[in-house]
Amino acid sequence: MVKYILQRILLAIIVLLGSCFLVFVLLRVFTPDPSVGEGGAGKYATSEQRKAWRDARGLNEPLIIQFTDYIKKVVTGDLGKSYKTRANIAKEMSDRLPVTIELALFSLILSSVFGMLIGVAAATKKDAFTDRICMFFSSIGMSLPTFWFAILLVDFFAGRFHILPSGDIVDSCYTVEKTTGFYFADTLISQNYKAFLSFLRHLILPTISLMLSSVAVFSRITRSSVLDVLKKDYVKTAKSKGINESKVLIHHVLKNALPPVVTVIGLQFVTFLGGAVLIESIFSWPGIGKYLLDATLNSDFPVIQATVFMVTILTVFTNLIMDIMYAILDPRIRFCRKEANR
Repeated sequence: MVKYILQRILLAIIVLLGSCFLVFVLLRVFTPDPSVGEGGAGKYATSEQRKAWRDARGLNEPLIIQFTDYIKKVVTGDLGKSYKTRANIAKEMSDRLPVTIELALFSLILSSVFGMLIGVAAATKKDAFTDRICMFFSSIGMSLPTFWFAILLVDFFAGRFHILPSGDIVDSCYTVEKTTGFYFADTLISQNYKAFLSFLRHLILPTISLMLSSVAVFSRITRSSVLDVLKKDYVKTAKSKGINESKVLIHHVLKNALPPVVTVIGLQFVTFLGGAVLIESIFSWPGIGKYLLDATLNSDFPVIQATVFMVTILTVFTNLIMDIMYAILDPRIRFCRKEANR
């Protein structure tokens, strides 16, 4: 098991470096020259002034040297400064990253719970009305564009009936003392319960928007996995012994149907991080998604690099955790790898 974990960590480091280098190169090949953008040398700067601006930031060096210098700075915690605002990126990321993770985690927990419940209900009532209605709404959830659904929610709940807020993270009348950076925890630690309730109200619409397609994915994967396990001989044997169906479902079926669902949990968390770009922009959620979009529009290289780098780290780390959990839940993974290495 230890050898398997070490192999996955080594692979994760290689993937992380490769992904960051690819993004690093693509930014410089396909994006506009940052020296002419907002925060650059200026709209009416001469070619010599633009060259001097790029020289001062090392943008005229060979790509491999630029990338090596960047990684050295990142290791020491220096993510650079924004071209546009001149603000310290590490400080801004520390304020915004927890907010995005918070939104992604809430969406992931709720969508996985609801999705698995729907999937189990559909599988245990295969081809019945329950199964068909669950799969019908699942198909709708996978077909609707997330951003379009988010706009409908804003128009209906915030625009027409004013039931829920449409933007920001808490009402402007509340001040939250930042301890962890996570509003859910900070409002409770400071015992600011009114701000806590305000945060929950602001969280509802973006969470539902992100959950739409994810619930559908979880329900379909769970249904398929449970149906596959229900066909196994050990499940039929347990039923033939007269064991209560609920016990068979919990102790035999769900335990063995979990590994594929665990994999989807990791993939959906990564999807939420990527989908946060549009959702955060629609709901003015102050996370890294909106931060990345603003930086992209201004060709703010340091911010784009830092944001993509952090999202890549989260993605690789999440996949690593999922690989380890998969191996724990299904020992056959470790056994197959041992056999392959012989």
